[in-house]
Amino acid sequence: PYGDELIALAKHFPNVWVDLCWAWAINPASTAEFVRQFIHAVPVNKLFAFGGDTFFPTTAYAFTVQARRWLARALQDIVDAGGTARFLAGDVSRDADVRRLVDFALASFGGLDVIYNNAGISPGDDDTPVNTSEATWDLTFDVNVKGVWLMTKHVVPHMIARKKSSIANFSSIHGLTGGSNVPPY
Repeated sequence: PYGDELIALAKHFPNVWVDLCWAWAINPASTAEFVRQFIHAVPVNKLFAFGGDTFFPTTAYAFTVQARRWLARALQDIVDAGGTARFLAGDVSRDADVRRLVDFALASFGGLDVIYNNAGISPGDDDTPVNTSEATWDLTFDVNVKGVWLMTKHVVPHMIARKKSSIANFSSIHGLTGGSNVPPY
């Protein structure tokens, strides 16, 4: 009920962020409307689409999928109203793919104002530090860490040239606290 006030606080105060957390599960339609309004008023790096504060990885995954679906619907509504969207698949852990993605974005939009680093994986075979294979460890870090670095590396020169930018690095709750059941993640 206080969406407008929350948007104003996030817009005008540097220490205020919005964590939608359970909002998608409680009232997805209202949350989608809030997101549509938020995107037009506040830098997107101040919005957490899902907090991921669940105990079980399967529950966190389910809520993440739900948040992405509703966020996609909110963005689709913006596109349907005349906004613009483009799509190109790529692997954020591969330098050539990241360069191709950045070049595609520059050609499509004429510049980059925002980068949203949200790629992240937790392979099904990650385990304790003793039992996790090197291949699983490397794959997880290639996507979750190297991917953020590569995207940032290739967009920052363009952002500096424009003299305005926002970089949003998203993570699950495990970005703040470790998870004994998913150490590579």
